[in-house]
Amino acid sequence: MRTGDRVTFNYSQALVEPLPNGSIYRQAYLSEFSIDVLGVSTSTVPGVITYTLSYSTYQNSTVTTTSVTASVNQTYIFDPYDNMSYLGGLGFYPFIYTDVATGTKTQMPVTQLITGAPNGTITGTNRINVTVTRPSPYIDVNFTSKPGANTAASDTFLRFNATNGVLLYGITKAQLLSFERDFTFTLDSYVQGPAPSIPVTLYLVGGSFAVVAIIAVADWAGLLRRRTRTKRKEWKGR
Repeated sequence: MRTGDRVTFNYSQALVEPLPNGSIYRQAYLSEFSIDVLGVSTSTVPGVITYTLSYSTYQNSTVTTTSVTASVNQTYIFDPYDNMSYLGGLGFYPFIYTDVATGTKTQMPVTQLITGAPNGTITGTNRINVTVTRPSPYIDVNFTSKPGANTAASDTFLRFNATNGVLLYGITKAQLLSFERDFTFTLDSYVQGPAPSIPVTLYLVGGSFAVVAIIAVADWAGLLRRRTRTKRKEWKGR
């Protein structure tokens, strides 16, 4: 990826619940959004992407609300072996390092301080088991995230373009109580072009992808801006 790129994704959320009569209840929401890359910095580890986000469709509805000036946001370039990069501001992983090696890492801690909880600030830690393979021309990442001994793990599969590092397809499956939740991202288009001017006018829609990255740990979107005050890095792989 580079400054000026625009990537557009379809994003679906599906809720599946078994009913007492043996049938299945399923509810699905579809959204479409674009990420405009305003800058790419590799001076830190992991690297940082500056971006704006805009929706054309949100939960089955065309976005028609009044547009407003959006703030510029940041997220990490995804490195599956670096626990910090799982806490990117988008809550999912649109860009990966193209030189990431094949391999496996187990019991990697991903820890975040959660503010605004009913009991004040608490700490949530997930354990990540990840495997990376490179079936040409892709980079495939499989990882499970488990927040505790008595909590079900979530499973994620990601497929990236090995040349440009852009996510092609990703799905996370999580079990919450009796519900199965599926979160799916599919690349619609990837366009290289001049960076949009700042400020950028776009639609702001809340409540997007925070649940996707690590199901049991909340408030991903504010982490990058707060990381100097709140982060706990328990392992560093790059």
